[in-house]
Amino acid sequence: MSEKLNNAKNLYIRGIQDGELEEVLSCYMGESYTQHSTGVGEE
Repeated sequence: MSEKLNNAKNLYIRGIQDGELEEVLSCYMGESYTQHSTGVGEE
């Protein structure tokens, strides 16, 4: 499994399923986030 795919999987499993938000924010998120969904605005 690629590192990017593994990180995405862990982000969803640890963050959504397990509720480990602090872990997700510190391990799998960058300094900024770019919204790619066309129906959602940037904040």
